[in-house]
Amino acid sequence: MSFLALASGTFTISAQEAAERIEFRGQAMRVNDAPIGWDTSNPVSVEKNADGKYVFTVRFTGSCSCWQMCTDADNYRESCIVPSFDVAFVDYDPLPEDLYVKSQGIECFNGKYLETLVGKTILLGDQPNAATWICSSPKPTVYTVEINGDLTEMLITKAEVIHEEIEYPEALYLIGDGVPSGWDAATPMTKIDNGVYQYTGELKVGNFNILGQDPKIDENWDNAYGQESAQTINFNGVSDSRIQFFATKPGDCYYKVEFADQYVLTVDLENSIISAVVNHLYINGVPTDWNFVAMENEGNGIFSYRAYFDEAGQPFGLMIKPEWTDAYKVSTNIGKDYEFGLGDYSEKLVYGLGFSIKNAKPGHYVVRVDLKTLTLYTSTYNPDPVETLYVVTKGEYNKMSKQANGTFLWTGEVGADFVITPGTSAYPCYMPLAETVNVPASGLIGNKMLFNHDSSNGVENKWTVEKPGQYTVLVNPTAMTVSIGDETIAGVDDIKVVDPDAPVEYYDLFGRKVENPGKGFYIRVQGGKASKVIL
Repeated sequence: MSFLALASGTFTISAQEAAERIEFRGQAMRVNDAPIGWDTSNPVSVEKNADGKYVFTVRFTGSCSCWQMCTDADNYRESCIVPSFDVAFVDYDPLPEDLYVKSQGIECFNGKYLETLVGKTILLGDQPNAATWICSSPKPTVYTVEINGDLTEMLITKAEVIHEEIEYPEALYLIGDGVPSGWDAATPMTKIDNGVYQYTGELKVGNFNILGQDPKIDENWDNAYGQESAQTINFNGVSDSRIQFFATKPGDCYYKVEFADQYVLTVDLENSIISAVVNHLYINGVPTDWNFVAMENEGNGIFSYRAYFDEAGQPFGLMIKPEWTDAYKVSTNIGKDYEFGLGDYSEKLVYGLGFSIKNAKPGHYVVRVDLKTLTLYTSTYNPDPVETLYVVTKGEYNKMSKQANGTFLWTGEVGADFVITPGTSAYPCYMPLAETVNVPASGLIGNKMLFNHDSSNGVENKWTVEKPGQYTVLVNPTAMTVSIGDETIAGVDDIKVVDPDAPVEYYDLFGRKVENPGKGFYIRVQGGKASKVIL
């Protein structure tokens, strides 16, 4: 039987005869917090509520959970009701094959997508002799399910992550010819957080296992982490970032290193993922006088380089080693030069030679590369310590007051437009990223700035005020943002520049954090990015 076919959206929907309850059997799954099994004499059942609907919770507790839902406990085979997940994803995923994974030799619905189904209607249909196999979610999650009375539609109304304390091993161990210790000794990974382990060092061409105990002490090669099939590691990372636990180690549960180098290897059991990032990167080109310069390692696979590009069109390349091999190029401009401007730019990278990355205008640039996501970022910066800033408006340079947290504040009359300068001259200056940024009467929070070194760039971007008058201006030169509003704008400094994987936060137009935003205008902040949105 092909289990993958069970999730097909092609079956014919037919209403079951009126039933007062639906019943479940299967494995590694809980319905209304009761474990289900294969015993047909004692199934877990759900009865219709006062609204004529079946409402219950489900939780998948194993790497391969099986859910068989029917209307007749004495005739399971002929009364199965199966959800068509493809229907829910018809407009969602460009690669439908990603919706399925192979677990324990069976093709299963990929449980990590279940959270994206919340609020979507999923069709149900008769499928005799069938069951729906589902991989467990990456995080322990309880889903609230609602099924209509005629059993033709299912709705996941809520997905609630269970925050429970899980006892993780004190250490994980690497062993094999892919690590320096080889097969003679196990290399411990450092526990850096609850369920998160890291190894920084050399990986050799070869294989290694990840185990929950030192096999040289415990003489136990089970309790393994990985997948049923071998996964590869090279300069592009791990071939598949998913990782799971096996109490009994499958024969091919190991990692194969294809590219020997220094790596940061991280195993996150909390989120069931593994990552491997090469631990160095070099830049070479006109800005470095064609010398190979090691980029600054900011940690977690992020590398940066700061320099003044005194002319437009100064090419450079990004190399894994200090030689003209093993380089990255911009994926969207293969075979062509890639040019970035004064604004914040980002592009995906791919491995290969024959590339050229250039600046479109002179300026002070930060070139940043995230090897975890293979993304290139560029932005401008002020090379000097920021001791003074001025709001330039109505032809006057108005000195701002430096705050203890490094931001600058000024309150006064703003004319039709304004710019920010570090001195009492037109250049250098701070400008908005866009050529025209209109400031509404209600103000503007966390608007991104660029640093323009001189007039040769031919840009005169300014903030244009919709209604001239009394305003408070707040500048954060570290985050490269400017905010303008009434005197409460000072509170916007609570918006911090944090990790790009941080949760989304919302603020009103005066910088006050909003826990449960309703309809209206807000500032959406995630990591170092802030944007104005309408909810």
